[in-house]
Amino acid sequence: MTQRMLTDCCTDNVDYNRLKNVIKVNTTRDQARALAIPGQADTALEKFEDLFFEDLCIEHDRPDLFVKSKVDEINCRLRKFLSPEMQIDC
Repeated sequence: MTQRMLTDCCTDNVDYNRLKNVIKVNTTRDQARALAIPGQADTALEKFEDLFFEDLCIEHDRPDLFVKSKVDEINCRLRKFLSPEMQIDC
C-alpha cells in the first residue's frame, strides 16, 4: 500500500493502540497518584471515565462515517450503471 492509502485507512479505523495506552496510563498502579479513600468518590477516576467515554464515541464515529460515505458512493455508481439514460449527478 502507498503511504497515502495507509494514512487514509488509519483515519477511518478505531485507534485501538492509542485507546489501550490511555487506559493503561490512567489505570495502572504506581503512577504516582493519590489513591481514593474507600467509600469516597474518586473524582480523578470519574473525570477519566467521562473523557474516555467521549473519546470512545469519537472513535466509534470514524468507521461509521467511512461506511456511510462508501455506501453513498456505491449507490451513486449503481444508479449510473443501471439507468444510463437518467444520468444523475452525485
